[in-house]
Amino acid sequence: GDSLPYFLMDETSRRDAYRQKIRYHEREIEDSSARSLRLVEESLRSGAATTAELYRQGEVLDRTERHLDDIDRDLTTTQKYIRSIRSVFGGLFSRGEKTKSKEDAEAEEKPKASRYDADAALDKAECLMYGREEDPTEQNLAGISRGLEELKTMGVAMGSELDRQDPQIRRLADRVGSTDARIRKQEKEVR
Repeated sequence: GDSLPYFLMDETSRRDAYRQKIRYHEREIEDSSARSLRLVEESLRSGAATTAELYRQGEVLDRTERHLDDIDRDLTTTQKYIRSIRSVFGGLFSRGEKTKSKEDAEAEEKPKASRYDADAALDKAECLMYGREEDPTEQNLAGISRGLEELKTMGVAMGSELDRQDPQIRRLADRVGSTDARIRKQEKEVR
């Protein structure tokens, strides 16, 4: 038997012991690759959810920027009314000026980012285990490879969206500050 050292076993026993050891390692490799595949699938689901949230955040930023555009237009109209009233009443109010800032011009020309399809990534995550390979380990490894490629694509898409949002957030912060200053100035002029 199996309890004898290899060098004391006969040829058939040695061969059987090697085969048994190989089968054990094959099962270990298959189990390990299946665990890795599940981790990749979990990462894809998490990444897809994060990507979807990132795009939702981008849409909120876009809406906020559009609302700021509306507020700026309203402030410009209000400033015209204040000037008209001031001219009628002979300078009872101090003068205010409206100039279009560089940030306003940049906001009008902001590029639209291409969208990463997070739902398609979730569909791919669910399909990874169903490859065409006959051997379960090969199937798992192929699924891991496809999953890692999808994670890479997802990461690039997230990076692009973050690159788009970063200057937009800075621009919004500046615009909110300048809009607030304009509102305070107009409130002062009306008093």
